Amino acid sequence: MESDKNEAIKQDTKMAVVGGDARQVYLGKYLIKKGYDVDFYGFDQCEEKINCSRTEEISNAVYQIYILPIQGCSEEGIVRCELGKEDIFLEEIPFEKLPPDTRIFAGKANDFLKKIHSRYGVSIHELLNREDFAVYNSIPTAEGAISIAMKHTNITLHGAEVFVLGYGRVGTTLARMLQGIGSRVTVFSKESYELARAYETGVRSEKLSCLHNEVDKADIIFNTIPARVVDKEILERVRRDTLIIDLASSPGGVNVDTAEKMRLKVLKVPGLPGKVAPQTAGEITGRIILEILEGSNNEFER
Repeated sequence: MESDKNEAIKQDTKMAVVGGDARQVYLGKYLIKKGYDVDFYGFDQCEEKINCSRTEEISNAVYQIYILPIQGCSEEGIVRCELGKEDIFLEEIPFEKLPPDTRIFAGKANDFLKKIHSRYGVSIHELLNREDFAVYNSIPTAEGAISIAMKHTNITLHGAEVFVLGYGRVGTTLARMLQGIGSRVTVFSKESYELARAYETGVRSEKLSCLHNEVDKADIIFNTIPARVVDKEILERVRRDTLIIDLASSPGGVNVDTAEKMRLKVLKVPGLPGKVAPQTAGEITGRIILEILEGSNNEFER
């Protein structure tokens, strides 16, 4: 019976993948492989063979599902199309003609999407609020961060003194991978439960407030905390040969301007899954969307 239900959903549901980067291409191809009817908008310069409609045609298109990039849209409702000739303005979608069960998927719902929800009753699904989505994405993020560190240092990570700031989803996965290749890992966090979790897994851990006393020992520093934790006071104590990699979302955790003036090596690389593993990142998003559509109990609906 569950299989019949899912087949009915597939047959009755038309999806539009709207803008974004290569992740969205692989996301759409994953959904097609699973039996869904998917059209693409904003990918007219994509080399992959996909059913890409002209951007302007979105004003005449009615879909049950609209899938935006993880970064969503601007406050003006503009979706950036990295693989298209021009960006897409969501106001052109005929929301007044959409059925009441229409859904929009995005990373976060900004004020523009909230307005669409309140005006037209469209459900907004915020993928970044889901624990499973964040944990899955921590894998390509950690792998990408390690790859970048290998590329931009003259030492092996095996035996290197590596600091991980923050021990959330990304920090946990990253610290475990670093341990696996022989790095001497220290986790810094202001959260006592994160320090306890690090201790339980055998990772050396310190309070974030102690970073200024320890930072001169680090060969590599990975920051995962989306708040300004690596400030001028910390940077003044960093060795000139230390590599700092900031993985945190905007505004990031490192004072980059100050670091550059000090001629420190800082790489700001948010959104790594889409850069280093777009196929995996797209399929992760597709899997989470299907869990929501096919009856997952942990669905979040605004």
